[in-house]
Amino acid sequence: MKFSFNWLNEFISINIPPEQLADKLTMSGFEVESLEHIGDILTHITVGKILSIQKHPNADKLVITSISDGTDTHQIVTGAQNIKEGDIVPVSLIGATLSNGLKIKKSKLRGVESNGMLCSQVELGVSDEASGIWILPEDTPLGGDFVKGGFLKDTLLDIDILPNRGDCQSVYGLAREISVILNQPLKPIDIKLKEVSKASQITVSVQNQDLCPLYSGRVIDNITIKPSPLWMQRRLQLMGIQPINNIVDITNYVLLELGQPLHAFDLDCIKGQTITVRPAKKGESITTLDDAKRTLSPNNIIIADGSGPIAIAGVMGAGNGPEISVKSKNILLESAYFDAVSVRRTAFQFSLRTESAIRFEKGVDPEGVISASDRAAQLITELSGGLALKGPIIEKNKQSSLFKSHKITVDYKTITQFLGIEISESVGSKLLQGLGFEVKGSQVTVPSFRRKDVVEWPDIAEEVGRLRGFNHIKSQLPHGQVNLKPTTSLSHIAHQMDHYLRASGFSEIKTFPMVSPELLNTLGIKQNTSLTLQNPLNPEESIMRPSLLPSLLLALMRNLKRQQQMLQLFEIGTCFQNSKNQHTSCACLVTGDYMMGTYMPDDKAQIHWDFQKLKGVLNHLLHSVSVINSGFKQSKLSFLHPKKSLDIFISNETVGHVGFLHPIIMKELGVHSPVGYIELNVDLLVPHIQKFTYEPISKYPQTRRDISIIVPKSFTYEDIVSLIRHEKNSWVQDIFLFDYFENEKMGEDNKSLALGLIYQGSEETLTDDDVNKVHQQLVSVLKKHPKITVR
Repeated sequence: MKFSFNWLNEFISINIPPEQLADKLTMSGFEVESLEHIGDILTHITVGKILSIQKHPNADKLVITSISDGTDTHQIVTGAQNIKEGDIVPVSLIGATLSNGLKIKKSKLRGVESNGMLCSQVELGVSDEASGIWILPEDTPLGGDFVKGGFLKDTLLDIDILPNRGDCQSVYGLAREISVILNQPLKPIDIKLKEVSKASQITVSVQNQDLCPLYSGRVIDNITIKPSPLWMQRRLQLMGIQPINNIVDITNYVLLELGQPLHAFDLDCIKGQTITVRPAKKGESITTLDDAKRTLSPNNIIIADGSGPIAIAGVMGAGNGPEISVKSKNILLESAYFDAVSVRRTAFQFSLRTESAIRFEKGVDPEGVISASDRAAQLITELSGGLALKGPIIEKNKQSSLFKSHKITVDYKTITQFLGIEISESVGSKLLQGLGFEVKGSQVTVPSFRRKDVVEWPDIAEEVGRLRGFNHIKSQLPHGQVNLKPTTSLSHIAHQMDHYLRASGFSEIKTFPMVSPELLNTLGIKQNTSLTLQNPLNPEESIMRPSLLPSLLLALMRNLKRQQQMLQLFEIGTCFQNSKNQHTSCACLVTGDYMMGTYMPDDKAQIHWDFQKLKGVLNHLLHSVSVINSGFKQSKLSFLHPKKSLDIFISNETVGHVGFLHPIIMKELGVHSPVGYIELNVDLLVPHIQKFTYEPISKYPQTRRDISIIVPKSFTYEDIVSLIRHEKNSWVQDIFLFDYFENEKMGEDNKSLALGLIYQGSEETLTDDDVNKVHQQLVSVLKKHPKITVR
C-alpha cells in the first residue's frame, strides 16, 4: 500500500528524511518496498487566470492568451482547445522546470512571443495522460508557488502491510506506529460534527448479526454535488484513486485516512425507504458498478432495499441502484463491520479485489465504525453544504466478542528472557501506550483494532521487541541442547531417494500441494470431492493433489516455455487419498536428452530417453533404498502410454508406476516431446526394505551353467528370475540374460531366452557333480511351470 509522506506529516512531526523513515519502518516490521519522489524537479509553477484569448495571426490551431498571476500579466501562446476566458490554470513561467525535465524559455511561436506555458496534468506529473489544460477550481488563489499549493511535491512510501495488520491499512494507523518509532506525539483527528434535530424516515434491519455485527446509516440532507477541493483530489490521486465528486471522494478519503470502508446511497432512490442487510436469495442477481451482471448465492451478504440488492456487502455497489449522481440531494451514509471471511469469499467468487474488500478481509476497527461515519459526515457538511441528521441509525450485536475488551497479564522479566534484550516495565508500558494499549500494572488491555491480532503475552512481546528495534537484539548462538526428531524408516527412505536422484543429475523441485481440477480431468485422474478446498486462494489451486504428476507437469511445462528442453525433475512430497489419509510419494519426470555434449552420430542415436533407460533409473532408485523384490505388470492408467508403461508391485500390492505419459494428453497440454514418468508410494515401500547381513567375498572359484527356454511373449524376464530366486539356493550368486531370439517355428506369441547362472560356494570349491545336481533341480522347477518349455 502507498502512503503519502506529507499526509503522514499532518498527524505527526516527522523530523527525519523519508529514506531514514523507511529504514526505521522496515526494522520495526513494516517492509518498505520502494520510495517514489513526486515532483522533485518541478520549479516556478504558479497559478494564473485567463484574461483574454485571441486568434493567432499565423496559425489556425494556436491562440494567444493573456494570463494574470495576480501581480503581472503574461502573454502565452498555446494550442489548447479546452480553455476559455476566466479559467484558472497552472502556468509555468520563464525559468520553470516541468516533470519531464523540460525548462521553459522565452520563445516565439509562428512569429508571436510566448512567455511561458499553460500546463496539463501530464506536464506537472499528476497523470500519465490528459485531454487538455488542467482547469483548476474557481477559488484557487492566483500567484504563489503552485508546487506547494497544488500538492505537486511529495514522497510515496510503498509498504508491504502484513495480513494481520489491518489497523495499518490507513494513514492514521501507520502514523500511530511512526509516532512510537520516532517518540513523537500523535495528533488526534478533530471531529466536530454539527447535527440538526430532524427525524429520518429510513429504517435499517440486519438479518444475520454474526456476519454483520454492526451497521450504521446516517442521513445527510441538502447536499450539493460538485468537485472536491484540490487538496483532497491530489491526496486521492497520489494514493491511486481517481477523484469523482465531493461525496464519493470523501468516502474514499476516509477509507484511506482511517481504514474504514464507507458507502453513500442516494436516499431518494432507495425503494421503500428500507435498508436490509441479509444473505442473498438463490438466483438473485446484481449489476455492479463495473457493469457486470453477477448471480448471487445465499453465501453472499447483500444490502437490499424494497426492490432487491443494491450492493454486495463490503465489496461493491450496484451500478443501477441508488448510487450518487449529479442529481443527488439527500444521501444515506453507510458505515459497517462485515465479517472478514464472508467478504473475502465473496470478493474471491466475483474476482472483485476492491479497496473496501481488502480492508474488510484484514479486519477493520469495530469501535471505529461510528467515528469514521462522523468524520465523513463532518467533511460532507463542510464541502457540500449538507445537513447531518442527529445520530446515525445503528444496528448492533452487543453480544459479539468484537465489542468485549481483552486483557493480558504481562511479566517483563519473561519478555526480557523471551526477546534476549532488557525490557523494563517503564519502557514496555510507554511503547504499548503509544500503540493504543491501556496499561495498568501487569494488566494490558488490547485496543479494539488489535483484538484479533494480539491475544497472548508473546504477541505483546513481539510488539515491544519490534518497536524497540530488531536491530537491538544481538546475534548469538542458542544455548542448551537441541532435541532432534528421531529418524523414521519413512524419512530414511526419502533421504536416500533424494540423495540418489540428485547424484544422478536430477533437479529437485518443491511445489504447493494444491492443483487444478481441470488438469486432473485432462490427465484422467479421479477426483475425491473431500479434497476440494472450501476457500481456495486461486481456482487453479483448489484441490489437494492425489498424485505428484500434476505438480511436476506444471513445472515441466513452465520450463519448456522458457526453452529448457533437457529436463530431469523430481519431487518428494505429500499426496492425499481423502481428507484424513495422506502419503509420501517420490516422483520423477524426464524429457529431452539424458546426456548432452555428444557429437558422434552413433552416440546421438543413443542419448534420448527410452523406456529401458527410464526403467533403469527406477531399478537403481529401488536398490538405493534396499527394495529388491519388486515386480511389474502392464499399466492401465489413462495418462500413461498404453504400450510403454508398467505398474510396480510388491507382494501383489501396487506401489508405483513407470512409463511414458500418453502422447495425446501431452499434445493437448502443449507438450510435443516424449515425457517419462516414475512415481513411487514411499509409505508402501517401508515394509519391504531388505535388511542385509554383509558377508566376506568368497575366495572359491565360480562356475557357470546355462538354460535355454521358450516362453510366451507376455511372460517377463522378471517372472523367470522370481521362480529361480524362490528356491533360495545360496550357491546361485547371479542370474543374467545373454540371448533373446524369435522365429516363425516357435510361433508368433513365443520367444526364446537364454539365461546364465553363476554358482559359487562360500565355504568350499564346488564340484561339477554338486553344481549339476543343483542346476538340474532348478531346471526341473522351470519344466513344471505350464508356460515354460526347456530346450
